[in-house]
Amino acid sequence: KIPFLENIVGRVSLQVQPLKEPVTSISKDKTAVQVDLAIQYQIIADTRQDGAIYNAFYRLQDASAQLKQALYDTVRSVVPEHEFDEIYLKKDDLANAVNTRLGPKFKNFGFEIVDVNIIGIDPTDSRVLAAMAEINVAKRQADIAQAEGEAKRIRMEKDGEGMGDQRLAILKKYQKEVPDAKAEDLMNMVLMTQYFE
Repeated sequence: KIPFLENIVGRVSLQVQPLKEPVTSISKDKTAVQVDLAIQYQIIADTRQDGAIYNAFYRLQDASAQLKQALYDTVRSVVPEHEFDEIYLKKDDLANAVNTRLGPKFKNFGFEIVDVNIIGIDPTDSRVLAAMAEINVAKRQADIAQAEGEAKRIRMEKDGEGMGDQRLAILKKYQKEVPDAKAEDLMNMVLMTQYFE
């Protein structure tokens, strides 16, 4: 360096920088959602005159603020593609989408997105969580009722088989005791026997 011709204008850190940011968006089913993101980014270590450090220092005035703005745009374009319930299931897809969309854009400015984590997905209205809990309770109760109905049907089949076997035994007994009785008379005797039991 030449002392009077070259000055140190500023310093940049090559360490990984954290950025935590809540982003509010609307899901496909019109639920207001707050997505809490934690992004780690860093300046690409490239010391050429027109390299990444040069770009990171001279081309972006406030990298953190511009990264936040790009983050808002990205999340607000991805979240409306999914319903609220799906967002929980597709959390990794959302993080990958953020990384895929922001990575190349900020690489031009000398930054690398190291990692994107979604640390929270919450509706902005607490009534949504209460409604979801009620839906889950109703679903569980419907499952219980269906299982109880199936159990009752099986018990009735078993009881019916037992009743049928019992009637058959009574019929055979009456046939032995009254061999020349008509079938209709035997059936009436079985029904009367069961009626009195």
